[in-house]
Amino acid sequence: MTHHIAQIERDLGAPVLVRHQSGVRPTELGERLMAHAAEILDRVGQAEHDLLLLAHQGTVPEKTIHLAIIPSLASALTAEFIAGFAEILPHVDLHLIEARSGYCGTLIETGKADIAIQLVNPDEVESEPLIWESLYWITLRKDRPVAGPVRLAEILQTPLILPSLGNPLRQCLQTEAEAHGPKLQVTGEVDGPDPRRRAVLAGLGTAVFGAHSVAAGLLGPLLLAHPIVNPVLTRPIVMMVRKDFDPAMATLIRAAPKRILAAAPQVQGPG
Repeated sequence: MTHHIAQIERDLGAPVLVRHQSGVRPTELGERLMAHAAEILDRVGQAEHDLLLLAHQGTVPEKTIHLAIIPSLASALTAEFIAGFAEILPHVDLHLIEARSGYCGTLIETGKADIAIQLVNPDEVESEPLIWESLYWITLRKDRPVAGPVRLAEILQTPLILPSLGNPLRQCLQTEAEAHGPKLQVTGEVDGPDPRRRAVLAGLGTAVFGAHSVAAGLLGPLLLAHPIVNPVLTRPIVMMVRKDFDPAMATLIRAAPKRILAAAPQVQGPG
């Protein structure tokens, strides 16, 4: 990512990012570049969708797709997933299953789910993720009334409400804590974004959420989301497919979650 940005700046002869201690922000030129890039990517995505739909028109059998999806995305984007699948596969029923990342794999392996949209640890990514989702620190508004970037080192020194061991989010923060020195302070292990939100509301600690939970406005008026910087933290969201699932249909289906996830304004790439 850094190499590509540097090449763009050399080609343009002007900076597209202003770099400072707490992170980076786009220049006016950078904002214009982002707008053009978003439009180009959207048109490429639409072209891919149209071509795939035409190529497989009339070849998709009447059936039900069993889609497993992690709770944070189910809470934020259920309606978007239903509409997106209906657009791509209008003659196929969608059965949406809410399941944690670890259980998504079990559903795929046992054939109880055809497709799973889930999290994995970055070192376990076997194919291109659908998206890299930015992570945000969640606090009570009364404790920290101004939303803004917060250094990871500061976050690691606060009591955190986190998922149980083995969860990709927990593993991400554990790895960063080991790399940056402070021991991870886990004041409570709570699986599921809504129970963690309630724990923060009760004043039991702070939490870390993905960008989709923030962009969907699920926090409510009493909580604030702060971008994590130094370093910026992201996590991969991937699509898993049942082993004997039709590859052509999997390719067609992939366009829907990729477009839905990319539509969230606070999602960015790694680095």
